[in-house]
Amino acid sequence: MAQSPIEVLSALESVVSEYPYSRWATEAARRMAEYAMMIGDYERAREALQTAMARRPNSPDMPAMKMQSGDCLRELGRHGEAIEVYREALNGETDPRRAFQAEQSIALCHVALKQYYLATEQMDGILQRYANRPELPPIYLTQGLCFEELNDFAKAEARYGELLARFPQSLEAELARARKADLASPLLKSAPPALPPPGAPAFPAPWAPSGAAAP
Repeated sequence: MAQSPIEVLSALESVVSEYPYSRWATEAARRMAEYAMMIGDYERAREALQTAMARRPNSPDMPAMKMQSGDCLRELGRHGEAIEVYREALNGETDPRRAFQAEQSIALCHVALKQYYLATEQMDGILQRYANRPELPPIYLTQGLCFEELNDFAKAEARYGELLARFPQSLEAELARARKADLASPLLKSAPPALPPPGAPAFPAPWAPSGAAAP
């Protein structure tokens, strides 16, 4: 009979506590983090990741573990701390896909903190460094919404136009078309953009881009 994630977590914790200096303890801590994230226990997952990273400071998986730690902090609403951890992950990341995810996550955190100017700067960098990635439509759309929050309607319209030109069949293009139409009306230009409430993701999570699969 298959064990539940909670039962697996308990078994892995036993390995870590009973054999703390075993090489298996490090792997058990890493697996603990995965199962804890699976059940939404992000604090427990982060603690397990801290244990794994402390035991294997030179592990080639360090950037990936830091990414997971950043994800846990973001889920816990600790966006400022998450930004710092994502930046640490970027420093040692050689995989372009994970680097893209880290930069995208930093932008998400700035949006959640209502740091719209910093978010637009971060997304400018993403659009320049990853110009050929298929996951860009949500970033174009979210940057346009951030420009609206900053009352920079010209830049918002420009971003929506670029999105429509490059990805006309995407879901985000439909939303951009609607925002562009609203901005063309003087009465509607002052209406608040459709950014999500604080704490909600501004665009799809990096591992599930809208309208395109990561290579």
